[in-house]
Order: sequence, then C-alpha cells, then structure tokens
Amino acid sequence: MTVSRTLANALLALAMSATPVTAGGLGTPIVGSPWSSVTEADGAAVHFNPANLARIEGLSLSLSAGLIWANIAYTREYRAAYQYEDSFTFKLPLQPEDIDPNKTGVAASSDSTVLLPLGGGFFTYSPMADLTLGLGVYAPFGAALDPDDTGPQRYAVQQALIVGLNVTPSIAYKVTDWFQFGAGISLVLGTVNLRQVVDLAGTDMLATALADPPLNQANDFGAGASPAVRELSVLSRPATLETSALGVTFNVGVSFTPGDFVIGLAYQHSTDLVFSGDAYLDMNHDFFTTDLAFKGLQYPALVKGKAFIELPFPASVKLGVAWSDSDDEVMVQADYVFWSTIDALRVTLESPDLAQPDIGIGPVTTLALPRDYMNAIEVEALYGRTIGEDLRVGVRVGYHSPFSPDTTMDLSSIDGHRLTAKLMLDYHATSYLTFNAYVGVQHVLERTVEASRADIGNGTYGLTMIHGGGELRFHWPDL
Repeated sequence: MTVSRTLANALLALAMSATPVTAGGLGTPIVGSPWSSVTEADGAAVHFNPANLARIEGLSLSLSAGLIWANIAYTREYRAAYQYEDSFTFKLPLQPEDIDPNKTGVAASSDSTVLLPLGGGFFTYSPMADLTLGLGVYAPFGAALDPDDTGPQRYAVQQALIVGLNVTPSIAYKVTDWFQFGAGISLVLGTVNLRQVVDLAGTDMLATALADPPLNQANDFGAGASPAVRELSVLSRPATLETSALGVTFNVGVSFTPGDFVIGLAYQHSTDLVFSGDAYLDMNHDFFTTDLAFKGLQYPALVKGKAFIELPFPASVKLGVAWSDSDDEVMVQADYVFWSTIDALRVTLESPDLAQPDIGIGPVTTLALPRDYMNAIEVEALYGRTIGEDLRVGVRVGYHSPFSPDTTMDLSSIDGHRLTAKLMLDYHATSYLTFNAYVGVQHVLERTVEASRADIGNGTYGLTMIHGGGELRFHWPDL
C-alpha cells in the first residue's frame, strides 16, 4: 500500500462530494407555469402527469423563462478540538499547547448569493380524437454555490454548479370522458462541476500508506479520524471535478375527471445517472513532491484522473385533487419522494498517475460513501380566482420535509424544512395567446446540525430563494 492509493481516495472523496445539491439545495422551483401540477392540463403535464395531455385539444406551444436569486447562509461551529493548521502531529494524543484556541466555537459566516436562470418549452398536438402527443424540454433541477474559497466550509464545497436538462416525449389517451392515461420517456442530460479542499487525513488509504513500510509513520488517520488530526495544511489539497452524464427515465400517470373535480396520480421513475469526466488534485506540497522521493515515492504537482460517479435521483409518486367552477379553483397535491433508496454514492476513479505496477497497484479504484437518506414528502395547495373574462389570479403555498440526516448534512446539500409561496396570474391576451407571470419565495427554516461526520458540517444553515418569471402559451384548439 502506498501514497498512490491515498491520492486515488482523495479524488474519490471529491467526487463523492457531488451529492444532490439540487434536491435539498437550489432545486429549480418552477417547471412550466406556476399553475402546473399533477391535475393541470397544460404542456408541462409531460413532467407532472402525462395523462393530462389528453385533455388538451388541437395544438399548443408554451415558452417559459425566469430567474432565481438565492442567499445561502452557513455558520460553522467547531464542536471538537483541532491542532494548529501548520502542525505535523499525525498521532494522538495532542499536547495542550498543540491545540488551536482560535478553532473552536462559532466560526465566521460563509454566506453567499447566487443567480440561476431557468426556462423551458412544451409542445402538444392532438392528431386524432382522444389521442395527444407532447414534447417538453426543461430543467427539472439546477443548483449553484459560490462561497468564499477560504471560508470554514471549504472542506465541503468551494464552488459548485449542477445543471440538468430533460427532453421528454409523451403520449396520452382519453379512455373515457372521465378517465385519461399517459406516459413519457425522458432523456436526461446533466453536468456537475465542483471545487473543494480534500482532507487527506480522512482517508483510510493515507492511514495505511504512512503506517506501512517504507514510511513507518504512526498516525490516527482514516475515515473515522478524530478532528484533532484533520484539516492540517499539508494534507488539505485543492481539488476540482468536471463531469457530465446522460441517462434515461420514464413517468406514467392517470387522471379522473368526474364533474367539477380532477384527480391526478403519477409515478416518476428514478434516474440512474453516471457522471463521467475529469478530476484534478493539487499535490503541490514538498511533503508529496520531494520529501518522500528518497523513499521512492514522488508524485506530480497536479494529479489528473477520470471519475465516474453513480448519482441516482429518486423515484416519486404524486397525488392531487382539484376542484373548479366558473370563478374559483382549489388544488391540493402531495408528493412522496423515495430518497431512502440512496444509501450510498458510488465512484470509480481511473488515473495513470496513481498506478504502482511494481507493487501490484493498478490505475483503477472504487469507493462508496454512505448517505442514509430518508424518504420525504412535499405538500402544496393552490387557490385561483377568475376575474372578468380574461384574468386569473392565484396563490400557491407548500411545505417540503428534509431528507438528509445530520450525519451527512453539509453545505454541498442544503436541506431542511422548506416553506414555499407564490403569487401568480394568467392573462388571456387573445383567443389563442395566454400570458402568465409569477413571483415566489422558498425558505429553508434555520437548521442547526450537531452530529455531522467528523465535525465537518456542524453549524447553522439557512436558504432563502426569490424567484420570478413568466410563460407565453399559444393554443389553437381547432388545429
């Protein structure tokens, strides 16, 4: 066992940090219009419930755009003892004079603000009675984080950008006047770019590499290492990950339309994305580039590798009930998201820089990082009222439960009890053109974490998003 395995593990640790920021963090709040739901008959039904496409006659086209402004607040709390960052004490116990008195309690805040654009387009066409085809191009998830590079959160994330795009053709059939069925298949394109500081002291590989010959360096490193031997400057290595993925998933749905009611039920299958791309680890420190050369261990200042990250997005079930008359409408929708199917994230790394053929170590290694997510529920309610012949106004509120336990919580996956609210309107400009607009807010209630793994994510978290936008919808029912 050598330092080469350690470097592999470091790049893997970086790759494993690419957790679903999108779901718990800055997930895109609007797909389609603000009225879109599991019961709404519009183009975005290709995403929410394809059965509702069967209720759209003729030809329709909708284009939407918007912008998210988000403030991400994090104040780290050091709940353990740390030594000075420039120390080289690898084995416990620490002497009292080795403990850094400035690295305890509440640290400086690492708040940041980001802007994230969003948009999409949907097309539907009914070529014959009772049959409707649909196509959607939209972003079901997206996230951006850009805190201070040198802040106390740097071991979780320095910069992150995650973007997903779905291309979804769908088909729907009106079985009877009160029952519709639909299904769709989605081509999912995604990208994950991440930058952070990797702490090599938290790797089992480094613990063994240093302890074994020829180094024979006693240490207390490893996945369960005490914070007292972590976050040392020599072992804190900057790393970058640039990956993309292509996957396929599907959804199915039914809708029942008895009288003034609509009941919608839809299932979204999980998406098993495998992100692949380049991983870089900055090893430009004498400890790795020159100090061990006399032992036959010397590594380039920049280690390059190929990372393959299995990053699943969970299945979900949506159920909604809507009622409307000539003036008023009410909708209640509940989503159940099967996050518990994600017990770990799995990564494979390939890098010729890491191979040690003389001692039987190849260029490929794998790792699994426990996540232990919990299933979550999302509930939303909508009230709308038609004013005159051309204007509809409404309000939509909701609650989303958290899915991440304290042990896996950090800034790369902001999660907590989330409250949502939107104000929206529809205006029928002409017989075939409708314009809608909205402004909304999402707020994650302040969450204090005290049991994060290795003290990395302990502290107080908050997230507030303000988002707004609009949609143009063209509908020619006689085409």
